[in-house]
Amino acid sequence: MFVDVVLPSRQYRVFTYRVPPRFQRQVQVGCAVVVPLGTIVVTGVVVSREQTVPNTSGLGIRPQMYRDVISVDMGMADQPLSPILMQLIRTVASYYLAPISSCLPLIIPPREVKVKSRVFLTDEGRRVLAEDVLSMKDSSLLRSLERRPKGLLRTTWDRSATVNATTVARLKKNGWVEERPMIRSSSDGGSSRKVHTIMAEQRNPLTGESAISEKRETVEFPPGFENMLQALNQRIFQERLCVASEEFHWAGLMKAVMRVFANKRRALILAPETQDVEALAVRCRRMWGKRVGIFHGGLPHSMKVAEWECIRRGERDVVVGTRSALFLPLPDVGLIWIEREADASYKEEHVPYYHAREVARMRAELECALVVYSSSLPSLEIYARFQHDWTFLKPARSVSSPILKMVDMRQVAFGNILSPPLEEKIAQTLARREPVILFLNRKGFSHGLLCKDCGHVPVCSVCHVTLKFFQRPPKLLCSYCGRTQTTPEVCAVCQGTVFRFTGVGTQRLEDEVARMFPSAKVARFDREQVKTRQEADGILAAFQRGEIQLLIGTEWLFHRVDSPKAALLGFPQADLGLHIPDFRSAERTYRTLAQAVRMADRGANPGEVILQTWMREHHVLQAIGKQDPERFYGPELSLRKLLGYPPFSHLLLIVITGSQSAKVQPVVEFFKNRFERLFQAETEAEPVVEMVSNDGVLGPIHSKKAGSLKKKRTLFLIKTMRLPVVQQQMRILQQEYHQRFPSLPVVVEIHVDPLEIH
Repeated sequence: MFVDVVLPSRQYRVFTYRVPPRFQRQVQVGCAVVVPLGTIVVTGVVVSREQTVPNTSGLGIRPQMYRDVISVDMGMADQPLSPILMQLIRTVASYYLAPISSCLPLIIPPREVKVKSRVFLTDEGRRVLAEDVLSMKDSSLLRSLERRPKGLLRTTWDRSATVNATTVARLKKNGWVEERPMIRSSSDGGSSRKVHTIMAEQRNPLTGESAISEKRETVEFPPGFENMLQALNQRIFQERLCVASEEFHWAGLMKAVMRVFANKRRALILAPETQDVEALAVRCRRMWGKRVGIFHGGLPHSMKVAEWECIRRGERDVVVGTRSALFLPLPDVGLIWIEREADASYKEEHVPYYHAREVARMRAELECALVVYSSSLPSLEIYARFQHDWTFLKPARSVSSPILKMVDMRQVAFGNILSPPLEEKIAQTLARREPVILFLNRKGFSHGLLCKDCGHVPVCSVCHVTLKFFQRPPKLLCSYCGRTQTTPEVCAVCQGTVFRFTGVGTQRLEDEVARMFPSAKVARFDREQVKTRQEADGILAAFQRGEIQLLIGTEWLFHRVDSPKAALLGFPQADLGLHIPDFRSAERTYRTLAQAVRMADRGANPGEVILQTWMREHHVLQAIGKQDPERFYGPELSLRKLLGYPPFSHLLLIVITGSQSAKVQPVVEFFKNRFERLFQAETEAEPVVEMVSNDGVLGPIHSKKAGSLKKKRTLFLIKTMRLPVVQQQMRILQQEYHQRFPSLPVVVEIHVDPLEIH
């Protein structure tokens, strides 16, 4: 038997080994095995196995040249990785053009694996010792093992005798010594039994299914929702979009999970942030008790180990988690429910750079399960896919919405941060002793400093972007690399001493409000001002008690589970996000404004919302002002289609980074030449009607986001409507690159469907 083994330290290579007869029953796909690699011993994972000799005649490899598997990780021999999860990471690696070795850690149990080996004297070694035919050095090494029937740790043997890798390899090749791994894990033995279940460690513990009963409200579901429930009975892969208000989507989730239980299957619920997972898990446990599991990166390691084992054994019927929960060994998944599918937190920031929304679809196909994309504000990609096929949950009763008013800043005197209508409303609300929130999604005092005499603006010496000005404490900060500089007293160009502020940040708004309303207690809520969760809880509690009358904050306000509510919500710069040079800026601005507006939703006593803008005709502001999502989605989809951007195409971002320009430039030229040849052939294809351009590549572009080190960072951006074809070409290009530049100190990242382009 022969097996293909992936080694985490080897990027795009799979190694083939021969399996000795004594291990053939134990070795399964997904097992961890210990194998030789050169003169060292490493641990890898079996990804495929064959009974016959691999066909390598063209490579000049003979069967006897294959090396043997040394041993099998006994901790995983009886519990190999799930075949579905193995297929899942193959699909992820293929789609996101990542090495499968970087995907393996996603499904490997969360345990601290330390491979230690012990060296034993073999029967053949004892025989040659008895014959006394060895050199003095070899005899001394074998004698040290003869006195230890339980063997010696390899590290101990290295210290106690003059041993090097070549000597050990020769002794093992002659069959005189044997090196056996000792794999210790925090999940071995009784460690998992000593760990209390997560149920007992929660701040709101539940003792069982009936400990706390969830108040069940009667909700009238539309016919489309019943169709979604019927899909759970069919055991085939399907997708649904569920657009619901925050108050009513829980009823839909509860009913869907109950249908999954009736079919004797399991459910996986994803939430974007850790705090969302914990809040949702507590609510689920009120309904289903110990049948609910929780899994996210914030759990202590011992809890992760215990919960992973409970999930693998089938002791959890519902698992609530972040994006990593998609790779849990939850058997027989019938439903994958994705809360707030448009949240950017679902995008992984490290290799393989996957998006949980797409991976959920991949796993649902393997499990023959239903995927539900639940969101009150769907992403453009999902909206376009289900434009005419929604499952919409609407409230059974009408809920009063906030009263919105838009102020055209073109009619206001230049230089005013707060318009007269907003200033008047703030004064009236404070007089009634009701809470006020001003939302400005920009930290600091101003966007930058401008010399009045020569117009010079200080920029970062590394990233070459404008430095943001903070007044408390005084400093200039680079938003990309985090470098800070002291505030200049004179201009570095003309020695001028008068500076002007460009733009408005939360610090400057705080000063302006304190000047205009000196008797009001004002607080600022952004990540620069509030560092810890305790500080955040303290400020929000004081705001709720009325000790703080006016709160100034960024989007961190509504990212919390307990987001505050206000009688008056003001937006000094509602169109701020629309000025960012990114094709997704309109979508992000709409979602941010729509979520922020909910802070004025106080049920039967709705608040007022005032939006100050210079672009009141923009479809984002029109959609917010009229509270009509179609006013945003329709025009935005038409614009994306015209320009050929997602969801009507796919993007691939190639980032080439290195600290030495002389070594980065050949790599840039390599990719530039290959892309020119690839897309020169593509342009000969028939043009696509109603779009600006066909498949193509932009770049090379020098990126300004250099990071904390002075590295040369170059970008290529590929836009394509034939993603599988480009993926196939990129795989060939990856192999060619690694053959041509095997050890160059240059990092090449490939991002499929990136959310950020910089």
